[in-house]
Amino acid sequence: MAGIPVPAEPAHAQFTVKGSRFIAAVLPVSDLEEARELLTGIRKKYHDATHNCYAWRIHPTIEKASDDGEPAGSAGKPILQVLKGSGLTNAMVIVTRYFGGTKLGIGGLVRAYSEASSMALEKIKVVTLYPLLVLSCAVSFQESQSVYQTVNRFPDAKILKEEYNGNGVIFSLKMKQDSLKPFREQFQDHLNREPELVLLEEILDKI
Repeated sequence: MAGIPVPAEPAHAQFTVKGSRFIAAVLPVSDLEEARELLTGIRKKYHDATHNCYAWRIHPTIEKASDDGEPAGSAGKPILQVLKGSGLTNAMVIVTRYFGGTKLGIGGLVRAYSEASSMALEKIKVVTLYPLLVLSCAVSFQESQSVYQTVNRFPDAKILKEEYNGNGVIFSLKMKQDSLKPFREQFQDHLNREPELVLLEEILDKI
């Protein structure tokens, strides 16, 4: 399964054209709530700015762009196009503008917002995440060895946590989605019974 490139950390860039200053920030976001919180933070930081235009892409299919008062299509859409061109997801680009007194026109705004976005994205460090499953598996103490043996056969399967009770061990496991079926089959061979693998959540994470 193909990995999903996301920003590893924030990146920033700025430049000035005809007196207007453009400040771009690329920020990692995991969901809509985080994106909105970061946007609120930028708006507070640059509360005296003329515009805070932005776009975000959140896995798997959420996209949004805003001109924030600039002429329609002159800011948010160009930012989103540059962001899409980078291939990144779970990312937000915010470009703050301080108006310098000279109007740039639609074409000038498109170029300025695109350039600011590109400059910040060029500085970004990228990490590749994968759609993973987090599973729970309860086994007896004797059967716990079967968990270790099966996990060792799958490079993309990891043990996240082990909890002990009077009946045995409860494992939390992480693995790629397309590994679930072969993992289950291998695990069943070791256990000599049908394993009980309970899906806890689906996440994006490193292997």
